[in-house]
Amino acid sequence: MDAFIITDASYLERTNAAGVAGRIAVGNHNLSFKGSVTTVQCPNHGEMIAILHSLKKLREVRDDNILSIEKVYIGTDCQTVIDLLDKGFKKDRFYHPKTKQLLNDISKTMKTLNVDIQFQKIKAHVYDNPTPIERIHNEIDIQAKQALENLMKQVELNSLPSNIYSTLLPQKLIDGEYEHLEKTAYELAKKGLAPRILTKLPIERNPFADGVNRYNAENPDSTISYDVIPTYDSKLPKGHNKFHSGIMGIDRIQTLETMSRLGISDSMMLDEYEGLVLTDIGRTITGFQKKPSDVAEEVSLRESGHSKFILNHSASKRMQDYNVTLKQVGSLYDIPEKTYSDLLCREKVASSGLEY
Repeated sequence: MDAFIITDASYLERTNAAGVAGRIAVGNHNLSFKGSVTTVQCPNHGEMIAILHSLKKLREVRDDNILSIEKVYIGTDCQTVIDLLDKGFKKDRFYHPKTKQLLNDISKTMKTLNVDIQFQKIKAHVYDNPTPIERIHNEIDIQAKQALENLMKQVELNSLPSNIYSTLLPQKLIDGEYEHLEKTAYELAKKGLAPRILTKLPIERNPFADGVNRYNAENPDSTISYDVIPTYDSKLPKGHNKFHSGIMGIDRIQTLETMSRLGISDSMMLDEYEGLVLTDIGRTITGFQKKPSDVAEEVSLRESGHSKFILNHSASKRMQDYNVTLKQVGSLYDIPEKTYSDLLCREKVASSGLEY
């Protein structure tokens, strides 16, 4: 029997994000997919990932249902990708390493299917008297755009529920700071609020974690937790899988989106100090990302919602670059800044001679 695949991708240049979608028909089996991609560098990568994902899904259908497939027809609107897959690389041209990797992955997957594969160019965006294939491709194009929109909504406004606040913690605390911050975290935990703590590891003591732990010890049914966001230059414990290095996946998209809102157009800044700080701040406001896959089908890439507010306290002033950037990014995303007295009392609070 023959199998038929039609795919498409929608690419957003300023963030290197894409949405992909496809439809697969083989025998009595018809399935479709749409998902977001956070690992692309150009539109062709999105198109190639859509084809690769559809081939993997076809292989699953074949193996699960013991199907005998003789030929696969793949329809795409990208002639460049068809030429790459049919003719390979030209010797006098430079190709991005990701392009080479994807072509290699597609070739390997095609070999595992062990069938004749034929590519067909489909004209895109035909709305007047489209052929049946063009009509299906139009529908898949809409699905790819929706997948991209869903991804960007996670970046621009995370709608997941949140009881979290963002805060900074210097590596070392001076006299009186630990006691006050531990009490602050404890009192906020009473209100059901959990901290997301940006700090440079290792640290001697973590008053926010200790305050939450004290509250939980007194209240065994409590579900209040905390997250530690390490700065880019932290020394991380070996084998600690929760932290990852570098700007990747939705972190990369978040940082590029923030840079765009700040009026910064140079994506090369991602690898500079300011870009690394922005990424750390983004994680502090929006939380850890899940490890990105080539195609995330209709799932949230965030583990939790964005912070409800930024806790401003005296110790954070000693993380000057992070403190200024956190407030700046918070204002971009309408994350309010609050102090101890805003949250826990009406009058001015003084502790060990320090004003909060």
